[in-house]
Amino acid sequence: GGAHIYSLCASLGVAAAAGFVELHRSLAPYMAEPAKMAAMYLTGRFLSVAAYIGCGLLLLRIGRRFDQWVGWLAGLLFLFSPAAVVQAHVLKAPHLWAFFALWSVERSLSVVVGGKRRDYVLAGFAAGLAVGASLSAATVCAVVAAAAAIRIASGEKVKPELMNLALAGAAAIAAFFITNPYWLLDHAEAMKEYPLIARNTGANFWNPVVFLAQPLLQTVTLPILALMALGLGQALKRGRADRALLLVAVSFLIGVAGTSGAQLVEPARAMRHYLVWMALGLRGLWAAGAAS
Repeated sequence: GGAHIYSLCASLGVAAAAGFVELHRSLAPYMAEPAKMAAMYLTGRFLSVAAYIGCGLLLLRIGRRFDQWVGWLAGLLFLFSPAAVVQAHVLKAPHLWAFFALWSVERSLSVVVGGKRRDYVLAGFAAGLAVGASLSAATVCAVVAAAAAIRIASGEKVKPELMNLALAGAAAIAAFFITNPYWLLDHAEAMKEYPLIARNTGANFWNPVVFLAQPLLQTVTLPILALMALGLGQALKRGRADRALLLVAVSFLIGVAGTSGAQLVEPARAMRHYLVWMALGLRGLWAAGAAS
């Protein structure tokens, strides 16, 4: 997606201005001196590393809503997870879209507690950037909608919440097309990719079970997965008294359910598509523990 490509281009531009890499219109100079190509790849990987660290910091920020140690444990568990570490070593989009997605979740938590229009818009915009980096992030858009639903179910007035949710949706759409303008400027060419996208999707309602039993289990280990399940139960149990805790639990369930529309949920390396749900599971575990 363009949100990743343009961010990558910007990082290469900064590196070129600082003299770390050389930019050429032709491939020939890089073929003649492979070290120049290696320097570009290394610089591009710094974007993955920055997003990886950013995810940890966002988990720290999210967790601190519940307790200081919740954030630290959640962030460290994520940063030391094999799935997260591996993706920090490649020049791909998973960590960047996970960062945007976690930013959307962080703002959605502010929405569910305070209901401010600004937080609605920022949550939607961040979700749009996540989808703009990878279409795999589409499920994230449901999180801010879940926040609005929780507020309405808690007795808030329906009309203002729906109006704010509409603004969040508009912000998400704007963020997507700003970072992927070719979907509008050259729609016919962009749609040539759609058959490939379609082949990678399709309803399979067994996928959530496979997701929990395969990539998630293998990347967090059985004891942590068991604690996540315990934490999820606690979060749902205490959700009436704590909207934020309920939203975390619901968001994790949204992510797990969303795997039913994906073709690839195994083996363990497939976790690159689901880093944000792994992150929420880890954070929800400790948040529930703190609430207990």
